[in-house]
Amino acid sequence: MAISPKRCCRWSVASLGLLLIAGCVPALRAGPSYTRPSYVSPAASEQARATWRVVPAPAGCSDEQAPLVFLPALGLTGTSWREVVPLLSACRARVLVDLPGIGEGATLASVREDRVLDALAAVLDAESPGRPVVLVGNSIGGALAVRLAARAPDRVSGLVLIDAPAAPFGLNRWERWVLRPSLWGPLFRLGGPQAVIGLTLPRLVGPHADRETVGTLAWQLSDSRRRDAMLGYYLAFLTPPEIERTRQALARVQVPVLIVWGETDQVVPVAVAAEIARSLPAGVAVTTERLPSVGHLPPLEAPAAVARALDTFVATLSPAPRSAPGARVLAPHPLVPGKLLYGARHEWFPLIGVSSIFSTDGRIDAGLVAGVARGSIDRHYPLETGRVVWTAGFALHTDPLDPRGAPSFAYLRTTLRLELVWRWAGGFHLDGTLLVDPLPERLSRVGGWGAIGYSPSVVPWLRAFVGYGAFPDTGGRVLFGIEIDARLTGLLY
Repeated sequence: MAISPKRCCRWSVASLGLLLIAGCVPALRAGPSYTRPSYVSPAASEQARATWRVVPAPAGCSDEQAPLVFLPALGLTGTSWREVVPLLSACRARVLVDLPGIGEGATLASVREDRVLDALAAVLDAESPGRPVVLVGNSIGGALAVRLAARAPDRVSGLVLIDAPAAPFGLNRWERWVLRPSLWGPLFRLGGPQAVIGLTLPRLVGPHADRETVGTLAWQLSDSRRRDAMLGYYLAFLTPPEIERTRQALARVQVPVLIVWGETDQVVPVAVAAEIARSLPAGVAVTTERLPSVGHLPPLEAPAAVARALDTFVATLSPAPRSAPGARVLAPHPLVPGKLLYGARHEWFPLIGVSSIFSTDGRIDAGLVAGVARGSIDRHYPLETGRVVWTAGFALHTDPLDPRGAPSFAYLRTTLRLELVWRWAGGFHLDGTLLVDPLPERLSRVGGWGAIGYSPSVVPWLRAFVGYGAFPDTGGRVLFGIEIDARLTGLLY
């Protein structure tokens, strides 16, 4: 079969073009809600530090009360309350917390209830020493607020639970699958965190899945350490036995409670709100507010309704004047407005490498390749990735019948490869390679092969594969190969 170098070039350019089109990754940056400095308490454990930002009480407040402390939903940060905070009229500072291991919080080796609650208690010590605060929690933030209020009742003057998993409920099949990141991680990375979240988040918040929320989640989930922390939070607080423990903690709550629920919540059903109210001790003042056509994240979906409910609730609480802030220091490496949360550099990587191909008749080809890879890569050890890779290059070969064994030009090559690599377990790739011999005296013949291979996650620049195909001017045969990506690419992992 004859093919011109121009046709080979067109095939390669078409492959790269498809890769470029499929891999468009818009830049998602931190918004104006990141303007204030973030703090961390020096009293918190180095293994579990919460980070927070403080929004002052509205100007003109003559009698400022103890602050409102906001705890976010799993995977989100304190800035998820950014639409609620400006709408509040309460004369209280707003403390927006990033949970340990998530957002700007310190990396967590393991999530344990005592460490997490100690870190949150350290926030209260720093922002309102000696004065009880109002705890406001959405989703898992509500469950944490319940446990903290039960553990330290003298530190809390009011409790606001927004779509909180604080009473038993069942997960659907989709939710159980999502909570197995060790299985779906490479597929998630292949699609790209930004694209996957952009498609799935509207299931929770409808049209309110704004770019900053998508960017925040993509930033979090592209880092295996934070993703592991999210799974740790699920295991520590959201399994059925742990949700039952949270329900039992409700019996020790002694302060007024506001329950706010989105009626269309598909994660924690609205029936849980009634169960929470029943689980509170007799005599505790309970107010319930249901929000029509709102899902699991009311602070993003209906901030005005959440703000109204909060203002009405805190107006009924006994006044507790704010004390001067305690010990706190600036958190390292804070996010600032305009800083990239997620963009093309998280999914595009240059590639350069060398390869050796061995055939069953003793032929050995050595090649040099370069190209691009698109897909998310875990930059932390060990590697996890899902990628589509395009490379082009050339090869030299040795003729087994040539006693001198001198290498000579063999062909040009271009490869399209799909990779799925799991952390620790390693993973597989599928290759499709086109070979073209462009030299006129050889009639511009072509060949190619298909292969399946394995990449160890602890040595990410090494690939070994086996396949079947033909070199130019030869018949079909079994091929074996090894390809090593240059360390330049390895450093980008």
